[in-house]
Amino acid sequence: MRELFEYTLKKIPFKFERVFYNVEDLYYHIGFDNNGKVEIFRMKKDEEGMWKIQAQVLPLWIHEMELELNDVIRVNETSI
Repeated sequence: MRELFEYTLKKIPFKFERVFYNVEDLYYHIGFDNNGKVEIFRMKKDEEGMWKIQAQVLPLWIHEMELELNDVIRVNETSI
């Protein structure tokens, strides 16, 4: 798996960074360009194993892409 990588969804490049806050708390910081302003948000795995956007004010279209972002992270987590 990669600690840092970029992946494009719907023609938007997203930068993913794998971050541990402590031994057990794995998050992904995800950044994207929103009309010239870099926005960064976090995703964390929930009890059911899905990567979810952490509470934050973001454009609605980002929340609508949560499942696709989850899939990108899952592929990274299972790659060698």
